[in-house]
Amino acid sequence: MYNDYLEILNELKNNNKNYAIATVISSTGSSIAKPGFRLIVSENRIIAGTLGSRKMDSYVLDACNESINKNMTKNISIGLDKNNKIYDYNMDTTCGGVINIFIEPFYNSQRIIILTESDDDEIYLNIKKIAGIIKINLLKINTENEKLEEKLNDIDLKNSYFILLTKNEKEIEYLSYILKREHKYIGLVASKNRFNNDLKKLKQNFNDDKLNEIDCPAGIMINAITPEEIAVSLISKIILLKNSV
Repeated sequence: MYNDYLEILNELKNNNKNYAIATVISSTGSSIAKPGFRLIVSENRIIAGTLGSRKMDSYVLDACNESINKNMTKNISIGLDKNNKIYDYNMDTTCGGVINIFIEPFYNSQRIIILTESDDDEIYLNIKKIAGIIKINLLKINTENEKLEEKLNDIDLKNSYFILLTKNEKEIEYLSYILKREHKYIGLVASKNRFNNDLKKLKQNFNDDKLNEIDCPAGIMINAITPEEIAVSLISKIILLKNSV
């Protein structure tokens, strides 16, 4: 069964699916669910596993969905005695005892999308290196030979963090496209003067609330100077947003 779980998790990862794993960490009484029993939940359904009861599985499914939606781990306790009301959930069974479950969400659909004019851009190369260490998906779009619409047309962008390393006249076009789509973050690496010029043009189609979604200068303010330091600043900002509830 363990190998089956590994295959399922690899498939979820390869298909960029978010999921949660609910694992029994302790149990008392005569419940079927023993420590190590688990459920894998993705897209509002149980992908694999059971805790031995359809009613219990349904409750844990809801808890997993909440964990995914809020991007936070959860500890839940299920009492198997209807007369004991101190647990998160109580079931009317003859098993007695309590089951404690730990739920952890995983976000495979979160990704950093970098727009750059060169595959050799030093900031991009350093972001790529750090993204590999923290295990977040990275998608590079070379705006010199790839069309933004074609690359992003079939991608769910609501968990995407955009970083623009662009410097050409199409920057307004790129920003406009992203602002019209769901996203988690837009970071523009640009001088203040260039950003102000961009804002003047963007104000023709977007209100101030929408334009405030653009972070420029992008990243955490750590007085970054070198490409390596700028990459650290940008990734730090994404980590901050990603791990915020």
